[in-house]
Parts: sequence; C-alpha cells; structure tokens
Amino acid sequence: MSALTKALIILLCFSSLFLCGVVVTYVATAHNYKARSDDQATQIDALNDRLTLLTESAREQQLVTEEKVKEYENRILQLTTENTQLQADLKNALRESRGHQHRADQYQGILESYAQTLANQEQTIKNTQAKLDEARGALITSEKQLNEKTARMYELTVQLDALEAERRRIVEEKKQLEDRLSQIAQAGGMAVARPQPVTPERTTVTAVEPLPAGEVDLTALVSEVHENLATISIGSAAGVTRNMRFHVTRGDEFICDIVITDVDTDKAAGVLELKLQQPQIGDNASTKLM
Repeated sequence: MSALTKALIILLCFSSLFLCGVVVTYVATAHNYKARSDDQATQIDALNDRLTLLTESAREQQLVTEEKVKEYENRILQLTTENTQLQADLKNALRESRGHQHRADQYQGILESYAQTLANQEQTIKNTQAKLDEARGALITSEKQLNEKTARMYELTVQLDALEAERRRIVEEKKQLEDRLSQIAQAGGMAVARPQPVTPERTTVTAVEPLPAGEVDLTALVSEVHENLATISIGSAAGVTRNMRFHVTRGDEFICDIVITDVDTDKAAGVLELKLQQPQIGDNASTKLM
C-alpha cells in the first residue's frame, strides 16, 4: 500500500469518528431543542394569553382614561370660565376698592376736621365746666350765707314777736293802771290827764315772712330723717296741720325748719328749709323758738 492510501484510510477513520460524534451530538441536541421548543411554545401561549389580558385591560384603561380626559377637559373649561368670571369680578372689586379708598380718604379728612372740632369743643366744655363749678361753689356759699341770714332773720322775727307780746302785756298793764287811776281820780273828784306816748303804739308786727305756726305752741322730736324730708313725733291729734312750720334745734343751736306737708294722727312729715345742718333723730322741734 502506498503512503497516500494509508493517509486516506486514516483520514476516513477520523472522518467516520467525527461524523459519529456529530450524529450523536445532533441527536442529543435535537431532543434538547425540541424540549426547549415545547417550553418556549408554552411560554409563548402564556405570553399571548397575558398579552390578550393586558390588551383588554389597556383598552378598558384607555376608555377610562378617555372618560377622565373628557371630564378633565370639561372641568378645565368650567374652571377657565370661572377664572374669567373671577378675573372680571376682581377687576370690578379693584375698581370699587379704589372708589372706596378715595371716599375713605375724603372721610378721613372729614373725621380729622371733626376730631379737631370736637377737641376744641371739649376744651370749651372743660373751661365752661370749670366756670360752672366756680359759679356753683359761689352759689352754694351764697345760699349758705342766705340760709344763715334767713335763719337769723327768723330768730330775730321770733324775738320781735316775743318783744311785741311783752310790749302788749306792758301796754295792757299800763292801760289797767290808767283805768285804775282814772277810777281813783273820779272817786276823788280829780281829773287825771292821760299821758300821750311819744312813740305811737304798734298793734301789729310785720315780719319778712310770717310763721304759719305762730298761733300755737307745739313741741315734738324728730323721729325720721330722709335727705330733704323729716318726720316729727306728733300729728293731727296734737293740733299739727299742713304748712305748719317747726324749728329744729339741738341744745341752743338752730338746725333747720320743717314745713309740714303730710299729717297723720300721731306723726307728721315735711320738707327741710333753712338747713344749716342735717337734722338727726332726737332733735327738738317746736313751733316757736325758745
């Protein structure tokens, strides 16, 4: 055999071996590919089913999305309309605000003028009040002095009444003596000239203000005091009548007068006049000053 033939035989052996391995490998691989192909076909079917589900879901989601989009578009349109209206309202409000601000500025000026006027009036009122207080103080002082003088006048009038009563008593005694002298002179045959007084007699006494209670002599006690009112402890049973004047004293001190306005059986009430002091319960009250 030649070397070439041997080489070909060796090549054929190696080729046979190689082809056998390839065939074995192909057979084994063919089974694997088929299994994988079956698995992939199953996966493809599952994926197709899932794709179908996803497609349906996507279609439904698209419908929902389209509805939402329409709803949002309608809402946007509504909001756009409202925004337009609000902008118009805002412009009107700004216009009215500027008008109100202008009027407010005018009113502010007027208020400042009124405030200045009120301040001036308050100062004038304060000055007037000070003058009124001063005049009131002077009036109170004058009233007090007038009350004191009037009380003194009443005291003098009462004393004058007492002196007049004493004068009348003396005149009466004088007349009785003259009558007795005339009787004695007539009995003795003598003519006695009746002396003429240098100062003519006065039969009445004219006071500044006559005392309504001068005809009676009543005494009582002050039982109640209420500001400008007072109550005494006797009434109509003792001879008290309306408009009767009682002089209130405390010891030798003159307090005030009570002019009776209401009379009960055992008490009477009246208003205070000529008040130098506030009367107290237990003060003496009489129609004549002692």
